[in-house]
Amino acid sequence: MRTILFGCESFIARNSTVPRVPIFEPSQFDWVRTLESNVEAIRQEGLKVLSLGSSVPAFHEVSPDQRGITQDDRWKTFFLFGMGYGTPFAEEMCPQTVATLRSIPGMTSAFFSILAPGKHIPPHRGVFNGFVRCHLPIKVPTAAERCRMSISDTSFHWEDGKCVVFDDTFEHEVHNDTDETRVVLLIDVIRPMGVPGRALTHALTFVGRRTAYVQEAKRNNAHFEARMREAARAQSLLHN
Repeated sequence: MRTILFGCESFIARNSTVPRVPIFEPSQFDWVRTLESNVEAIRQEGLKVLSLGSSVPAFHEVSPDQRGITQDDRWKTFFLFGMGYGTPFAEEMCPQTVATLRSIPGMTSAFFSILAPGKHIPPHRGVFNGFVRCHLPIKVPTAAERCRMSISDTSFHWEDGKCVVFDDTFEHEVHNDTDETRVVLLIDVIRPMGVPGRALTHALTFVGRRTAYVQEAKRNNAHFEARMREAARAQSLLHN
């Protein structure tokens, strides 16, 4: 599947209605305003997830394919959607975030990305440029400039409540050189394209949802959700 996705990059790039650049202007995407205008509700639900502590799985525990870039418990993820699949537990924990995400046309995946103090994610790149990726920061370390991401020849640090939209098929690297946790809502949205590019992306997404890679991650996430549900009930974070 990766070979197929890499092979489609030139076609997608030719059909794209936004430039092939590492970082986009957020104003190019109408849905950025939707995210930023709902940031306080998203923040409160993200911090509720953060309070689940050790019950939240590390990224590679949900998606073993990530072991090439992370193998410890300092990069945790709480999935809201994965390749279009949502979960009742995510909606119970984060109803306003889920509702906001559902209002974004072309949203395919979303999760709270929790980066512990001292975590370094080495250089890597995404496998498909049919999506654009967005970070909505909801918890930024006080020494913000020491928690940063480098992509291509650009480096930036997150600003609370301000979206960063980028093409993750450019090589990128992340450092949290602070003693505080960073939390962003990470979202993948279908790239603005002409009809042929959109059709190809929808077809590949349809196939991708059924691959062993996605189905394994879906099963793993369900396992960890059972653990998180217990922790949420212990803290009276759920209504039932």
